[in-house]
Amino acid sequence: MSETPETPTHDPNIKHMADDINIPVLVVSVLVTTFLVLAFIFGVQAFYYHYEEQQRLEKSVKAEYRDSVSKLNEQELRLNPTQPMWVDKEKGKVAIKIDRAMEIVVDELQESDEQ
Repeated sequence: MSETPETPTHDPNIKHMADDINIPVLVVSVLVTTFLVLAFIFGVQAFYYHYEEQQRLEKSVKAEYRDSVSKLNEQELRLNPTQPMWVDKEKGKVAIKIDRAMEIVVDELQESDEQ
């Protein structure tokens, strides 16, 4: 009595899912993956360009601010020199602080009113 292993019988009505390629699922997976990759690429690119523009604007604003500050300091020094300096020595013009210049003008006007 020899027992032979029973061979499985295959029912022709049962689909074998492991052997079949599900084309609709494969197409949808490829499309979704492609969309996600493209969205990631465009997102990274948009972030890069936004960051680059922000850096460019920041540098230009800082440069303009530095230029403005240096111009203001130069003008302030010309209007309010730390010490008297000659503007035109031949004509006898001297640069002094505005406050001091106003005091001199007021003193001169008061002297001319007294006379």
